[in-house]
Amino acid sequence: MEHDQEHDQDGETWCSRPSGTPTTLTSCCGAGGARPDWSGVHRALRAGPGVVVADGNTWEAAGRAVQDSLRQAGVELAEPCVLPAVPTLYADYRNVELLRERLRDLDAVACSVGSGTLNDLAKLASEELGRRYMHVCTAASMDGYAAFGAAITREGFKQTMTCRAPQGLVADLDVIARAPRRCTASGVGDLIEKIPAGADWILADELGIEPIDHEAWNLAQGSLGRAVGDPEGLVAGRAEAFEGSWRAWSCPGCPCRGTVPAHGPPPGQDTSSPTPGRWSTWARSRSRP
Repeated sequence: MEHDQEHDQDGETWCSRPSGTPTTLTSCCGAGGARPDWSGVHRALRAGPGVVVADGNTWEAAGRAVQDSLRQAGVELAEPCVLPAVPTLYADYRNVELLRERLRDLDAVACSVGSGTLNDLAKLASEELGRRYMHVCTAASMDGYAAFGAAITREGFKQTMTCRAPQGLVADLDVIARAPRRCTASGVGDLIEKIPAGADWILADELGIEPIDHEAWNLAQGSLGRAVGDPEGLVAGRAEAFEGSWRAWSCPGCPCRGTVPAHGPPPGQDTSSPTPGRWSTWARSRSRP
């Protein structure tokens, strides 16, 4: 797959988007509240020297504030790594390699600021160095912030590469509410698709194919109704409308690590299903717009 463009920063070529195409500590700041305690999360993780990783857009949205907060708290920081925002930065493995080498030279823990692309780049680059990292979310554009694995294109093929989830996640709902509307629309799409996915799981459970895991179900489905319950508020960019969405956008990576495989549960694991009537009611209640 050919890329639209490649662009230089400090003598390095970064890939742009191709044409046509439970270990995590979280902190969330409610609408209109004080700034999130970025430095507090950093201290709680017992992280050493840090470096803020952003692109031109996310640096202005939150990166500069994160940098200032960490510095004021006495966290030792390297110079921020601000990648080009135009053309659109792409989650390509070549970018992972470039970021990995920058982090290696700095011997610092990454604090990435952005949404899916920057999260995945920092996630895999950090994993390949044997380090943890933290992430500051700037848009409700997808539901994989806490996921194990990074969606990276390598040699023209998109694939999920195994790596650890961020050790810390921070969200400022005022920042998220100001993100472009198309970002929110993308994230809402990720949430809405969980409705038929849940119905599929109910059917699989009833047929004895894939037992429902209570913990995974609650993480993926428990906050779904509230998350999409104020579409007008999400479209209007009202920060309070995103409060119910934060758990739904930040937690779905966790149940993927805890579900029972299709070939059966480990010996001794309780896989008793929820009461059939309960899930049947759930499915019927969500079959209507």
